[in-house]
This record gives sequence, structure tokens and C-alpha cells, in this order.
Amino acid sequence: MPAAKDEVSASLEGGITLRPYQREGANWLLWSRKQGRSVILGDEMGLGKTMQVVACLRHQVVEWGCDGPFLVVAPLSTIGHWERELGRAPELRPQVLRGPAAERRAQLREGGPSGVRAWTVLITTYETLLSDARALQGIEWSGLVFDEAQRLKNAKSKSFAAAAALRCEHKVLLSGTPLQNSVGELWSLLHLLSPTGFADEVAFGRRFGGLETARQATALSSLLRPFLLRRTKADVEVSLEPLTEMLIYVEVTALQKMTYRAICERNRELLVPSERGGKRSSLSFRNLEARDAAPVAPPSPPPSAPPPPCFRFCGTS
Repeated sequence: MPAAKDEVSASLEGGITLRPYQREGANWLLWSRKQGRSVILGDEMGLGKTMQVVACLRHQVVEWGCDGPFLVVAPLSTIGHWERELGRAPELRPQVLRGPAAERRAQLREGGPSGVRAWTVLITTYETLLSDARALQGIEWSGLVFDEAQRLKNAKSKSFAAAAALRCEHKVLLSGTPLQNSVGELWSLLHLLSPTGFADEVAFGRRFGGLETARQATALSSLLRPFLLRRTKADVEVSLEPLTEMLIYVEVTALQKMTYRAICERNRELLVPSERGGKRSSLSFRNLEARDAAPVAPPSPPPSAPPPPCFRFCGTS
């Protein structure tokens, strides 16, 4: 077991309190770092993967005396979230790489003769990772964090190539769906973590195939154990109420009913009136079919179209 100094506290400065499983996840990230092993944190969405990473990075800076630099790559929609959460640990000195190209180059440049950076953790998007690839690849990173790492599941994509070319000591991939479609996509993530350990995609695919047998699934689970930590809400959040599903039926409007019937009867004149009969719609009949018939239109409507059913919205509480 790691020494006390290598364990994250449950309560951190800035009002950060970690749940027991979040503390366990942060300590697992630290332990993996000490082992020199890049890993995937694959907790289900909503379990606080961001905060586990923040606690891990803060511990490296405060307790280990590591001054970075660290790079967090995330989708544009989550940049504000990362900026807020990292800002709760001011020791990390987070900064978003933004602005015109000249300003971004200035941010990446070392700060004067002393070489003191204005930031310890740099946050950027996958798009900027591509546009500023050369500058980012010129920095020796202490650690890399890739949020929504499923964007790197294609080893032949430009994003994957840019991520793989970054020089770093340790990588953490965050993904709630590390194995979603195929073992080939999983191999891409593992290859990014360990290019030499997972060098042969063909052999990996031949060994695990489509996970048709229990033996293949067991073998893959054993292989992933050092590299993947995956928890679900049912595993760790016992305080949550049982999942409840609600079905809310909403009556369609008169216009929607008319459009539905016209599409079922393929009544173009009703959908697109002639210039003499009224204003001509700018939408083609095919566009209207795609837009309005998708919820409930049957594939082969009878000559006399049935009344449209209500739209159904599913949700949880």
C-alpha cells in the first residue's frame, strides 16, 4: 500500500470534499502514476471523474512538489466546467488556451528568462490540439488528461495522431463508455496508453474478436484490470433512490396532425401549395418527410391514413 503522503485526503482546501469512491479513484490514479502506467478512468457519467482528476493533480503539485506542466484536452462544451473545477484548487494555476494564434503562442511560451510559466494546468480543446499540434508537441508534459476520450477511438484519425505525438510522462483517459462498439476501438485507447504494450491491432482483434464467448470476456477483463477503473452508480452510490421511469404523453398540434396526414397520403399540394394558391414553402417534400414524419409515420401507410398517435417523451427522476 502507498504511504500516507501518497494518499489523497477526503477533504481538500477550497471546500472540496471527496466521496469515498472518488478518493479511491484519485488514489488509484496516483498509484498508477507511481507505477508508470497510463490508465483509463471509466466511471459512469455523474460520478465525478473531473473532481477525481483535480484531486490527483493537486496532490502531485502540493504533496509531491511537481510543478507540471499538465495538459487537459476536452470538448469545447466542457471547457468551462474544467476551468471552474480546476479553479477550486488555486495551486494548479489553471489557464485555458484560447484567443488568436499569436495569443495562444504567447501562452505556451515560457515566461521570461526565469522560465516561470503563468500556469501549471493548461486546458484546451480537441480542435486546438489539432491547430496547435506542433507547439503543444514541443512541450514535455508531466501529465495528460483526455476528457471524453471516446473521441480517440479511431487510431487513424487526426485527433488520435495529434494526441499520440504529445510527449508526456503519464496519460489519463476519461470515458464513460470505454468499450462501446468494438474491441478495435478499445485497442485504440490502449494503444494510446501503451504503444509498445498494445502494438498489434490484428492480434488483439484475433484474440478477443467480438467477445462472443465467456472465455474471451474473462481474458479481456483480466487484461484490462491494471489499466481500467470502472464503477457505476449502482456500485458506489447506495444512497441514490431507485431509478424511476416516467412516460409523459403530449398531444400533437393541429398543424402536426395535418402534416402527418399529408405525408401519409403523400399529398404534396397540401404540404407545398402552388404559387397561385398561397405562399410557397421553401422546404421540399422529401425534407418535410424527414422532419415531420420521423416520430410516428409508418413505413407503408394504408390508403386511408390513421390518426397520428401522441408523441411520447421518456425521462427519469
